[in-house]
Amino acid sequence: MEYVSNPTLLNERFAVTSALTFTNRGGVYLADDLATDTTVVIKEARPEILIGTHAIDSVALLAKEYRILEQLSDCELFVKPVTMFEDRGHAFLVEEFIPGEHLGRFTIRSNPLYHGNITRETLSEYYSSTRRLWLQIAQAIDFSHTNGIVIGDISYGNVMLADGDKAICFVDLECATEDGIDQPVGLHTPGLVTGQAVREGVNDRASDVYALGAIMFGSIMLANGVSELHPPSLQRFLSDLVEDLGLSDRFIDLVVHLMSESSAGRVPDMKGVLSEIEQMPILQEGPSSPRLVKPSHRPVDTSPNDVIEPEPDDSHRALALAARAAGLSYVVNTADLQRKDRLFPADPAVFETNPLSISHGAAGVLHALHYAGRPIPQPFLSWLLSHDIDNGRYPPGLYMGQAGIAWVLQELGHPEEGVELLRRARRHELLHTSPNIMHGDSGYGLACLKFWAAGLGEEFLSEAEQTGRHLMDSCQHSREGIYWVDSSGTVPIGYAFGSSGISLFLLYLSQAIEDEQVFEAGRAALNHDLGYAMHNGGEFLGFPALAPEDDELGGVVARCYWDYGSAGILTPLVRYLAVNPDPALSHWFGQLTENVSHKYAVFPQMFHGLAGMGNALLDAWYFTHDPQYRKAAWRVAEGVLLFRVDRPEGAGFPGEQAMRESSDFATGAAGVALFLDRLIKSDTGFPENFNFVVDELLRSCRPPTSAGQLA
Repeated sequence: MEYVSNPTLLNERFAVTSALTFTNRGGVYLADDLATDTTVVIKEARPEILIGTHAIDSVALLAKEYRILEQLSDCELFVKPVTMFEDRGHAFLVEEFIPGEHLGRFTIRSNPLYHGNITRETLSEYYSSTRRLWLQIAQAIDFSHTNGIVIGDISYGNVMLADGDKAICFVDLECATEDGIDQPVGLHTPGLVTGQAVREGVNDRASDVYALGAIMFGSIMLANGVSELHPPSLQRFLSDLVEDLGLSDRFIDLVVHLMSESSAGRVPDMKGVLSEIEQMPILQEGPSSPRLVKPSHRPVDTSPNDVIEPEPDDSHRALALAARAAGLSYVVNTADLQRKDRLFPADPAVFETNPLSISHGAAGVLHALHYAGRPIPQPFLSWLLSHDIDNGRYPPGLYMGQAGIAWVLQELGHPEEGVELLRRARRHELLHTSPNIMHGDSGYGLACLKFWAAGLGEEFLSEAEQTGRHLMDSCQHSREGIYWVDSSGTVPIGYAFGSSGISLFLLYLSQAIEDEQVFEAGRAALNHDLGYAMHNGGEFLGFPALAPEDDELGGVVARCYWDYGSAGILTPLVRYLAVNPDPALSHWFGQLTENVSHKYAVFPQMFHGLAGMGNALLDAWYFTHDPQYRKAAWRVAEGVLLFRVDRPEGAGFPGEQAMRESSDFATGAAGVALFLDRLIKSDTGFPENFNFVVDELLRSCRPPTSAGQLA
């Protein structure tokens, strides 16, 4: 960081323009090379910082990377080194700058599987692009191995796709080793390396080949993390992808061959691998129609939701029943009452926040057990009640703080403790510092409305109204509607952090106090987020996480999740339509429901995955009574079930980045099991949404009884 304040290096040749990242080993900077009038990347290494399981000095590691890049410089598939030097005791490696995006971003942005527009044409176009990238990766591996170098850590992040021609370029070769010279670093990307390399900390050719196969698999469905966490899931995914997309046997055989871990350490002949990648069909030929592949062109008078979803078969119902029961068992059986920092396995964010929150802590898991009809073990409740919920560690908001814990306490039969805690949140010094549902004012206001609706005091309606007035006074106006700027100066889009979540609070408040002005403010907040819908031609893609600048639009990823994206925006939209039929909103209803009606996504979780998408579809079904949305939710559940991790304790589900199993509400088994529970109960009734809404305030209006009234 010191070099940003003194931004010239190597006798003023390099002028640092910005810092890209910082770690304890040093920064990575963007700079101008004044000698050549080009843009470069500068990687810094501080002395006496040890890297990897083999504890290699960071300066020596950077020098080794420079040496290997020089040896690979004859191949256009590797980033070109410019120079290496020392300055004030720190080492610096200068490389050419590759403008573009990394392979992971390209895959998420371009794969039709994640966006629902799955036709043979869209798949063929995407697979044609990825085949070219696979060939280049295989060529880079072949070149490096021929020259006695193992790349060592091939990941989606260190394969850059240059702007324009989309040719690949390997960057960040710190883990590469030269035969007989370098010691392995012992750093690996989960899901992209052999188990033997992880266990033994080795660098070998087999892992580079494995990574090629894993990237080919991940280009079809990005599930590398869970395939490492639970290896049997790989075959589970491949089997469903063959049925759903019509992948060819030759493609599947090659992926399995490349990702096999031979005890003899045999490495496939790369020339043969290159030939097979180039010649093999990726999709099956023939008249059969894979399950998820739609006709190339719909009739002009056909809406997206005229495609009839089939009823779920008995085998999927049985799997869902078993996964719900096993998921709840996993939650109970993995609790650790001896720990104070968390009760249930959770996302690492639990250690950065607090052990009781709805999102990652005990309150969210106990809420799940309660809603699913499981008895709450008394030791679990005692563990929650034993904590001091102080202002230092517990913010006032809903999903991350005191208001959410208070909500769960009152529903578990401890209204006095809940009331006391929500009053404490009212006096919290951080109240009114953030507007959003996740940890800000609108989430706190939502909890106040819940307490008022539960008959716990008029004070809470008054507090909710004051919160709503504050939000209306602090908003900003645009042509799209009204919005709020976060503490970093950006404008979030979506339910968790954006205007959509705030709009739902304002809708509920308008119904509670019968105020049309509040209703219109909420409607304007929802309209703001809808104004950022992303399209490709006539195809609706989803929403960005943040309101982008005009020059950022090309690199923005469209999202369809609950925290960011279509599922979260559908949550208030369907409720506004239930209160007041609105042709402008009805226009969006079909697009949003179709955008979340697909089986595959990167994670199964509630906040940022399939469970949240499926739950939004159940909301669409709940308010319209149209069975198509419930059937679509069953299709989403098929994708959720692919992620289950079978353990002696029950069925776990991978958390964020699929690096470990999680039991929490936001990323793990608790949220997934609640979605499956609501879905199963929908066979015989109309279960309400469990995800902290106050729909009882909407009961004075009559929900429509057919899709035609709402959509």
